[in-house]
Amino acid sequence: MESFSYTKVPDVRAAVAAGQRGARFIAGGTTLVDLMRETVERPGTLVDIAKLPLTGLSPTAGGGLRIGALTRMADAAADPRVRSAFPVVSEALGLSASAQLRNMATIGGNIMQRTRCTYFRDVTANCNKREPGSGCAALDGYNRGHAILGGSAARSPSTSKAE
Repeated sequence: MESFSYTKVPDVRAAVAAGQRGARFIAGGTTLVDLMRETVERPGTLVDIAKLPLTGLSPTAGGGLRIGALTRMADAAADPRVRSAFPVVSEALGLSASAQLRNMATIGGNIMQRTRCTYFRDVTANCNKREPGSGCAALDGYNRGHAILGGSAARSPSTSKAE
């Protein structure tokens, strides 16, 4: 892992300002820390946003629920409103990853995570998502059949099981 600076921000305004300087945000860190360890991601600065007031669920017009970006997956899955009104969402969250990851991972981080493609995570392989214009090792590689929608062989986190 390469050197980086780490800072906690007191509010959303400070987080936005830090993000404009090219920092990466971290809350649960269940994917970003792995990518940093594998040198796929090399941020100069990590901004810890875990304590910002972006958690919880609140009703919306029309019977929906707003889920805060920093709400833990386990908390959303266990919420009685999600279980009763959106049982498929509750079940999907409850079956995602391991219990340890669900207790750390945030809804926002899960939505924003990078591709789960094996070649993306292998810095010795060509990967257009990691390095635009380098090619895609998955097209002719062992897992070439995992392409979605024909545009790229990279798997989407939303369509693959947790690894």
